[in-house]
Amino acid sequence: MDARLAGALGIGQARAMSWTTRAVLLLLLPACTAPTSPSVEPPPASARDGALEGPFVSVDVEDRDLADVMEQIGRQAGRVIHVDPAVRERVTVGIPQLPWRDMVDVIARMTRCDVEERSDGTLLLSQPPTVRVTWTDTNARTLLQLLAAHGGRNVLLPPSLGGPPGVSAPYEPPSWRAGFDEVLATCGDYDAFDPDPETIRVLPRVLTGRVVDLDSDGVTLALDAEHGGEGLRLSVPPPSAAGALGALRRRLAAAGEAPVRLRWAVARGRLEVTDVLSP
Repeated sequence: MDARLAGALGIGQARAMSWTTRAVLLLLLPACTAPTSPSVEPPPASARDGALEGPFVSVDVEDRDLADVMEQIGRQAGRVIHVDPAVRERVTVGIPQLPWRDMVDVIARMTRCDVEERSDGTLLLSQPPTVRVTWTDTNARTLLQLLAAHGGRNVLLPPSLGGPPGVSAPYEPPSWRAGFDEVLATCGDYDAFDPDPETIRVLPRVLTGRVVDLDSDGVTLALDAEHGGEGLRLSVPPPSAAGALGALRRRLAAAGEAPVRLRWAVARGRLEVTDVLSP
């Protein structure tokens, strides 16, 4: 990193996370609920990309560690839910029945946690640290590297990424990841995903490369040098898919050795091909 640019930026210290959250949340069945009884409104399903509502789970705990509560929900739902070791929260809650993902979101809000869906389908609960960044004529690439470092992540950026911002200003995003996404949005048609818990990777939403392998589970694409040069695994519709979904696979299969251009997105915790632009 350029020493002059690095010296021009200051990053605030993470706020302490050792407080105890005690919240009592009670949901009663309609048949025995008085008209004035409080209720919990779960977050809308549209707020979660592709999340499934079921199965239903129940939680009834008093002064339990958040990690233990999430482990209990995970066992009931058949899911893996991690809690950042830096989070020190205790929970008192009684909820008879909610879809497992809504239950996670409700308790996450109670404990001031963000919920991150990883590429392997697991969830991670963490509390965002306070972030303050000040820069002087620093490009977006350097800001992304600094924000990722603040979140304890390695960051992989394509050679093509650069550009704004270049204006001197203080910046206080609500979390390092929110700041990362906001800065990335100024760079053009790029998106970020998490190939593993320690890494965040940025790629253009339109990729160019050659099909190395196409099987029933997905496609391996050898990216062009401007996109990183290595292989990338993406999900594609199965061979049995019909209509537009089936056409995606057929176009990839017909490419042979010719370069392909495709559009991708993160869905259900994995990378998916959403369109084949050429050939």
